[in-house]
Amino acid sequence: MTEAVPTALIILDKGKAQSVLRCLVSLIFNFRYGLRTVEAGSFEEARQWMGGGSPNDLRCVVLIQKQHLGTDVGISAFNLRDNALFALVPKALAPRYMQQTKGLRNGHVVTWETAFRDSGRSLGQLIGQQLEKSGQTRPLAGLDAIAVDRRHEFVERRLKGIDSLPSLPGTISRILELLADPEVTAEQLERVVLLDPPIAQRLFSVASSPAFAGRGGEITSVRDAIVRLGLREVAAVVMQASLAGGFLRSQESLIDYKRFWAHSVACALTAHKIVSGDLLPLKAKLQFHDYWTTCLLHDVGKLVIGVYFWDHFALLMGETISCGGSFRETERRLGDVAGHDEIGHLVLTRSHLSPLVCDTVRDHHDLPEAPNPLVCLLHVANVITKGLGLSFPMETESSCHPHVLTTLGNHRQTSMPWVRRWDPPSSPR
Repeated sequence: MTEAVPTALIILDKGKAQSVLRCLVSLIFNFRYGLRTVEAGSFEEARQWMGGGSPNDLRCVVLIQKQHLGTDVGISAFNLRDNALFALVPKALAPRYMQQTKGLRNGHVVTWETAFRDSGRSLGQLIGQQLEKSGQTRPLAGLDAIAVDRRHEFVERRLKGIDSLPSLPGTISRILELLADPEVTAEQLERVVLLDPPIAQRLFSVASSPAFAGRGGEITSVRDAIVRLGLREVAAVVMQASLAGGFLRSQESLIDYKRFWAHSVACALTAHKIVSGDLLPLKAKLQFHDYWTTCLLHDVGKLVIGVYFWDHFALLMGETISCGGSFRETERRLGDVAGHDEIGHLVLTRSHLSPLVCDTVRDHHDLPEAPNPLVCLLHVANVITKGLGLSFPMETESSCHPHVLTTLGNHRQTSMPWVRRWDPPSSPR
């Protein structure tokens, strides 16, 4: 018997505002609570879906409407077994909807105007309270307590309802596995790259470019390209090409991928400069493949939002640019639905990267009180990169978090006087 997947039903009419709100609601259900979402363009379509099978796995229904409910709409039909029901409507319609939901045990009315506010009454907060009351937890809650050999099964089971959650393209996963091996050879990398012709072509192109001409030798094979570029550049090129091919397929998304990747690579280069120059007291030796991978992929959650939830991403971008501050601050200001750091953690966990890398991506903005060395390194590299004007999206210059400063002993280098004499990393070709 197939295990039921917890599901949320969204009933919405057409319109730009409705589309933006649908993205917001889907993010809450998908990434914050791991629910599968089903959309219906009318109440009749919703009734047909509910009548087509048992709704035992239905946890929540959200109505995103701009019109009054007709007399033929029995709203109680969508409140079976006391599942939570939210009517998301313009302020002018709220009194009418409040009257219609008055007799429902878990009926709520939220106005469009307050859905995004950063308070205990935001839509994200209200939906979360109802879902958690019914026993629905965060997708990866309890992962740390699961035995290592059972984590793969646990993750797949908990994330199977998230239709819009991608895994990293296979080539990236295989390359990362190899880079974690200190004995990896160019021949081993070549065998993986040859399975992906577009990436092989990209390696040829970069290795043959004027930027690497000084390293000598004719490029006649993928192995030659790998030897000329070195592990750092190979990893960056593979990730850039794979992410572009694997994620950026949506015609609706206008995400500035070049700027996204320039920020990611600049962050990795900055981290490498810090580690190789011993510029911060990190209290533990960090492995190259850990910090390089973490820095390159720390903002992958932004890619997911930009590709799969473009309307919401456009809203976040617009607010960040017009109001100032950071992208993460904007996420919090608009209700903190599902932060890009949290989404990145889900993507990388599903792709079976190491817990250290996954947890660092999750924590790089909302830092624990005593952040580990990799979190500190990523955080400082991120701040420096933004200070050099290589943020994504454009943000005002930020400062280091107090938890990082305390962990590093209020190290003077974290004020970064040396970086102002350092030429910014070049954008990747």
